[in-house]
Amino acid sequence: MAIREGCNKISLGHNQDDVLETFLLNLFYTGNISTFAPVSYMDRSKITLIRPLIYTPEKDIKRFVKRNNIEVMKKVCPMDGVSKREYMKNLIISLTKDIPMVKANLFGAIRRNIWGRSFNP
Repeated sequence: MAIREGCNKISLGHNQDDVLETFLLNLFYTGNISTFAPVSYMDRSKITLIRPLIYTPEKDIKRFVKRNNIEVMKKVCPMDGVSKREYMKNLIISLTKDIPMVKANLFGAIRRNIWGRSFNP
């Protein structure tokens, strides 16, 4: 659709929590140290994916949405709440109880070691 409409960028709504969950999923289930980047270029379609919310924690986005009375689309995924991603979300919450800086530490490691200098604001 983006190509048909003459667009060369697609903006996605991934947030900081999505980055951490994907990182842990890749690490634990595939043995890869990786996650998605703030900007990705898809060669075949010549489309650039941007993720402008990637540095924002999910709780801040939820707070903004509630404070500004923004209507949110109902979740339709049948796996919502019972997936490996949800397991990672709960694991991070549990780890945060004993290691309050765990999210900041993981995100810092991703920024330094996976994304490198090009994605550090």
